[in-house]
Amino acid sequence: MSDPRRRGPGQGPDRPTPQEIHAAMVPGRCYVAADLVAEFGKQYEGSERTVRQGLDELVAEGRIVRSAHADGTVTYRRTD
Repeated sequence: MSDPRRRGPGQGPDRPTPQEIHAAMVPGRCYVAADLVAEFGKQYEGSERTVRQGLDELVAEGRIVRSAHADGTVTYRRTD
């Protein structure tokens, strides 16, 4: 069965997985989405939307916490 994250034969995945996003986050550190978009932008093209989707999925799974701040900033932190 083919991996839906692969673009074609011999090409790597075109977006980070939620597991890769989680692994890139240091426990106890707060991140804004742009931090992770910048990190994965080095490896993947057009990763902004998928990084945000991955963060939402990790929040839903309880693996990270999303915090909205009074100044409108939203941060994410690993729960472990």
